[in-house]
Amino acid sequence: MQYADQLDVFNLKFINFVEVSGQYDFPKIKANDTLQDIAESNTASFNFHKTIKNKSNCYIHFYIDDYQFERIWHQPMRYIQILKQFKGVIGPDFSVYKNMPKAQQIFQVYKQRLLSALMQNEGINLIPNVTWSDIESIDWILEDFPQNSVIALSTNGCLNSDVKQEFIRCYKKAISLLNPIQIIIIGTVPTELKDDTRIVELKSRLDYLHFLKKGVK
Repeated sequence: MQYADQLDVFNLKFINFVEVSGQYDFPKIKANDTLQDIAESNTASFNFHKTIKNKSNCYIHFYIDDYQFERIWHQPMRYIQILKQFKGVIGPDFSVYKNMPKAQQIFQVYKQRLLSALMQNEGINLIPNVTWSDIESIDWILEDFPQNSVIALSTNGCLNSDVKQEFIRCYKKAISLLNPIQIIIIGTVPTELKDDTRIVELKSRLDYLHFLKKGVK
């Protein structure tokens, strides 16, 4: 049975424009081997993309609730044209949680990879986004992921006392597999990781609001 390309909610029409690999046919994304000056630029989450005036000096990320950027999956080329105006984009971060069925985790990762690959095809300066659900998931999620690349991830919600050590174990495993040249972290960097000179720490909006409440600017 063939899939009819009438209402393509799965975005199958784009699969002919990307290369796939691995056990789950994830679209391949290329390494970004150019060190980013992201610390000297502005960063903003996707839900604020309309209000940013100096787009050419701003990086967009997707470390927000999924419902705030699900629309890009439904109209990818529309939003990719908008994202071309920015200095760079950190790949979409559709959530994968360890209490999700594995089938759902796989589809979430597939969505990340397809949109990232399409952005690269359109000439966007894309920084690959690294994610996982638990330490066992790293092997399949990062299968054939670009190595020796600039990468990005977020620590939002990952440093509570009950999950922090698991995050650090997963992080170290992922980094050992990928050997990145630069690691952009949106959120607080745990003390245990601060010695890595490859890390660029950028405060998330949640961090910023937290600091404002404390009277810190």
